[in-house]
Amino acid sequence: MFKEAPRPLVTLLSLVIASKVALIAASIGPLFPGLLWPLLFAALSLSALFGKQSAATALGYVFYVVGVLSLLLPVVGTAQSMFGIVTSVVWGALAIGTARYTFKSQAVKAFYAPSTSAS
Repeated sequence: MFKEAPRPLVTLLSLVIASKVALIAASIGPLFPGLLWPLLFAALSLSALFGKQSAATALGYVFYVVGVLSLLLPVVGTAQSMFGIVTSVVWGALAIGTARYTFKSQAVKAFYAPSTSAS
């Protein structure tokens, strides 16, 4: 399906989305508002993996913002259990790491480089 997409990019995007869905499923609150973020991530990820560089750029910025907010949540948020703090920090670091890979990886840059095949 995504033959040309770099495998680490596909793996990281899948891991971020699946871990967010798992955290929402394990939480006590309502599912629908919480699932809007993973749906946005999935839509942007699919567009990015089908070759849209603008979707990859938007996804990278969204991951940066959401990751930083996730890292800051234990500092300025309400009281949480230790498990809640750890999962928030780990998921935020994963999101920021994925965004950094999206922007800095040579494999991703090569994937979005215009093809110069002569017809």
